[in-house]
Amino acid sequence: MSQLSDIDKLIRADRLDEAETLAKRITSPVGTRNSILGTIALRRGGHQEAEVFFRAALAANEKDLIAHTNLAKALIQQRKFKQALPHARRAYESNVKVENLALLYVSCLAEVDDYPEAARVLKPFSDVDTPSAAVLISYSSVLRANLQPHESLVQVQRLQHLYPDRPDALRAVADAYAELDPARASVEFARLSQSHDTVQIRWNRSFVELRLRNFDLGWQLYDAGLEDTIGKIGRPLPAQIKPLKLVKDLSECDPDKWTVFSSEQGLGDQILFFGALAEAVVDRPKSILLTEERLLPIMRRSFPQLGCYPYAFGINLIQQHGAINGVLPVGCLQKTYRTTQQSYSSQAAPYLKPNNFLIEKYQALIKKRFPGERLIGVSWRGGYWDRQKRTKSYDFEVFCRHLSKKGVRLISLQYGDVKEEKAVATKNNWPVTFIDGVNFIKDIDAWLSLAMVCEKIVSVSTALVHGAAAMGQSVELVLSDRQAPFIWGTLPGQSLPYPTVTVHRQSPTEDPDQYLERLAELIL
Repeated sequence: MSQLSDIDKLIRADRLDEAETLAKRITSPVGTRNSILGTIALRRGGHQEAEVFFRAALAANEKDLIAHTNLAKALIQQRKFKQALPHARRAYESNVKVENLALLYVSCLAEVDDYPEAARVLKPFSDVDTPSAAVLISYSSVLRANLQPHESLVQVQRLQHLYPDRPDALRAVADAYAELDPARASVEFARLSQSHDTVQIRWNRSFVELRLRNFDLGWQLYDAGLEDTIGKIGRPLPAQIKPLKLVKDLSECDPDKWTVFSSEQGLGDQILFFGALAEAVVDRPKSILLTEERLLPIMRRSFPQLGCYPYAFGINLIQQHGAINGVLPVGCLQKTYRTTQQSYSSQAAPYLKPNNFLIEKYQALIKKRFPGERLIGVSWRGGYWDRQKRTKSYDFEVFCRHLSKKGVRLISLQYGDVKEEKAVATKNNWPVTFIDGVNFIKDIDAWLSLAMVCEKIVSVSTALVHGAAAMGQSVELVLSDRQAPFIWGTLPGQSLPYPTVTVHRQSPTEDPDQYLERLAELIL
């Protein structure tokens, strides 16, 4: 016991080499030895090494709660949140009254989008008279992500009262207002940035400024999403092009060298950012585009002057340092070409070229089956993250009930599994047609060709809206009363990036059924 006590004192004093020497002399139990060596590795920042030691400790003693706790920490530092979750849960459940264990568990829950459970775990720690700043910051963030912005603001106001000068408290205030009052959030972020200008603050602030259409500042701040510290919720680039030099500004690209543009983020973001590509190619004619294989047919047809290749082609460029400027994510083009509202409206023509052969083929098939009927494309579900799905999506039965009454043929353009929706449509005898034999996730060209066959599209915010609108299709965009993607601004009416998109917003006083009934009367 004395030896373990001595090692603990050395670790606390940061005398890690001495602690390691003593730890290596421990022969039994082997689990204790590995747990101590893992702790030392963790203190040194050797997270992978620490992971190995803690896994070995648990192999020897599966009930070692210290090893579970520290393994979770080591995995979190490597951003392996799903792997960390069961160990963090085990540690938390061993003593649910320990704040640090609760916060460790919540950090994993938040990363896997289990916000209801995270809120449940934190509530008892928040309910005390003087909760810690860490609890209030985490709880307010979780409530905001759980679509409880007003409840989040209450926690932020407590935080502001108890810890008025903490930078993380000031950031929590700005974040809380981002959804409820973007103009107020902009003021809070501006004040915060004067004294605490961090990557995370710039990234969070970028969406506020872009939503307010402060594009010049917003797109500059948006580059913060390329930093590794932001992680998967930022702008991570495909692994195939990671070895290439990253360029964030077109002005840094020598016209005499090749510039490599790269797609980034989700499909809708990519299509949105392609709106500036034609101008960039004029300014840097020696350029190519690396993009997803499913987009290649569309991009090669739309930009014949631009060499378009799959991401894997980037491997061939690794040895071409002298011939290329580097890789420039297409999102970075926005701060060069989309800095004002005028810069959007002046370049508002369709920029993706439809596949006329497929359109004619689908048109003949569908109109033969439904002669004389108005064809309206519909999509009711969107989003990748759980929070996005909850803010973007509508129940199919609510979405189509009122549209089906208008004497139109609804063409489902919804990607993913639609078995349940097919059953509902059949049960209610609704005029909804589901397209079999086309994978809307993989075959984007076919998906958008079907969209172009329709008279118009009625859809929540998905890649369908961006793709169809970029080809010039008319779209009625259905937004809930919760915060929508920044590019749609804050008001209803004609969208800025796509003149053929009309933005509709649910009123806070309407339930989804009332909203869809009103929309059906308005748009059909």
